[in-house]
Parts: sequence; structure tokens; C-alpha cells
Amino acid sequence: LWAHAALPKEAHPDILTTAKALGNGFPIGATIVTEEVASKIVTGDHGTTFGGNPLGSRLAHYIVSRLSDPELQKGVLQKERLFRKYFAALQKRFPKIVTEVRGKGLILGLQLSEDPTPVVTAARERGLLLITCGTNTLRFVPPLIINEEEIEQGMEILGQAMQAVFREPGHIEGTQGQQEMRDS
Repeated sequence: LWAHAALPKEAHPDILTTAKALGNGFPIGATIVTEEVASKIVTGDHGTTFGGNPLGSRLAHYIVSRLSDPELQKGVLQKERLFRKYFAALQKRFPKIVTEVRGKGLILGLQLSEDPTPVVTAARERGLLLITCGTNTLRFVPPLIINEEEIEQGMEILGQAMQAVFREPGHIEGTQGQQEMRDS
């Protein structure tokens, strides 16, 4: 459920905060602490704007129960494998462009040797919304309920966008919209 769970116990945090995903859009936040930290703080040491109200707490309980469902987590890992399969194919197709695949679960990054902005534009022109992370990484954070057909469709569009941008290895050619912006 939490990213640190795969790490050794000594690498687990003493304090963990969570908010946005906890309420699935409803405003709530939570701070989770170890027993050692809990023994050293008292009421008033920690404040919150959105924590603890009855509706938010009930909603967070429901969301955490859904997110910790073994079937949902199993599905996330299956979808991660599917994404990685497509990323490996893109890496093979564009070996000088796709340098690394990073992440875990459905928080993934496709590291490029070139600026990904033209790929984002070309993908958007074809109906796929992408975002970047850092300077050269395409970020993939789809909803946990994304299905295989949607992944396949998105990866097909991504391949088309990359083909349009990287016609020759190491060479970026902008889309028509970018050409117009550069000329003005």
C-alpha cells in the first residue's frame, strides 16, 4: 500500500503524511506515526485543516480499504508489467532516445535522452494526454482502474507520437503546431 513497504524495516519512516489520495478528491489529511513518535507528542503538537471530520474519516476508511484490497493491488502489478512490456518495445524501437524506465506500480517514468515536450505535444494532437517529470522524463500515473485496452491504446498513440517526433535517432522534429510557434 505504501511505497516504503518494500524496503527493509529500518528504512521505514517514523512519520508518514498522506492527503490527496486518502480522500479520493475529498479534502482530508492524515499523519501516521510510529509508537515511539506517538509517545513523545501530545494533543496540540500537531494540527490539521482537513483531518478528523466524520465525513472525511469515513471516506478515508473506505478509500484505504479499497486501496488495500489484494485484488486491486494484484491488478496494479499486472498493469505495471503491461506498461513495462510496451516501454521495452519503445526502448528497442528508439534505443538512443529511451534511456531508462523507472518507478513501481502505476507510478512510472520513461526517461528520454531528449526533451520530451515535443512528444507531449504530438501525443496530445493524437488524443493522449501526457505529463513530464523533471527535464527529460515522461510521467505515467494512470488511475488504478485503467484497463488493458486503454493501456494498449495509449501506448499505440505514444509510439505514433514518438515516431512523429524522432524520425531519425537523436533528431527531434517538431509537429506542425510547434513549427508555427517557432516561426512567429
